[in-house]
Amino acid sequence: MKQKRLYLIGTNHKDINGPKRLESILNKLSPNIVAVEISPERIDASKETEQSILSEGIDLIGVTREKIYEAFPFLDEEQKEKMLILSLKAMVEGYEACVSEEYAQSNPQARMVCIDIAFKMGDRQKFIEGFYEPHLTSTQNLVDKTQTDEEAQNELKKFLSQDIETLLEIASKGIDEQYSKAQEEGEEYKRLKDSQALELEIQHLSEARKEVRRKIHDKARDETMAEKITQLYSEKDCECLVAVVGLAHLYPLKEKIEELSPILMTLADYDKI
Repeated sequence: MKQKRLYLIGTNHKDINGPKRLESILNKLSPNIVAVEISPERIDASKETEQSILSEGIDLIGVTREKIYEAFPFLDEEQKEKMLILSLKAMVEGYEACVSEEYAQSNPQARMVCIDIAFKMGDRQKFIEGFYEPHLTSTQNLVDKTQTDEEAQNELKKFLSQDIETLLEIASKGIDEQYSKAQEEGEEYKRLKDSQALELEIQHLSEARKEVRRKIHDKARDETMAEKITQLYSEKDCECLVAVVGLAHLYPLKEKIEELSPILMTLADYDKI
């Protein structure tokens, strides 16, 4: 009788190389069940948002080609286009579900299962604004800095003189550093499950962003995901289960399902299998 295998794969939701890394891992491990940190409701929402972002930007939060071009008038056309690509790429999330779904569709013996709780968004536009607020704030800070500072303008021009592949590679280096700190990410996530610690942490944020952070750090998320992983692992047809979760959930989930002896990896390990 084959021994069951269980892998917990930690991802960075903004990993530019995430899709190809996850695809590589799934193809090498050949799971017959892929459990993903997402709810069915959020799959549809993330696909809709991703399509909007990759087409022309997302009007809901004011990131469009026209507005990016207006914000950096001192850049030439090629540099503006690179700025737009970098900005939009940084906002696209949800590749984990898309890649897992494609894997399941190409492998008849496999299935994808959503294991996270649903987010009650309320006002959808307000939720999206809160979700993307850190990115928008970062972009606005860059706009403010380069408005009148000629030295800052020249630095940005020099940076954007590199080809887009090099720029995307530079952006991915910071993400790889985060993978090496998976355990610390988990400890911080666990700390912020305490409502008092979380409220202290988010007190300076807008109300929209506060609401998003409260949903992200909901205690029920890890508890629900651990229960669903345990249930899937116990099913008769389970041979290899791969659970794809955000980096901050990796170690907290490991603690909750320790008895199942999960093998931990991050997407940075895609070439080590």
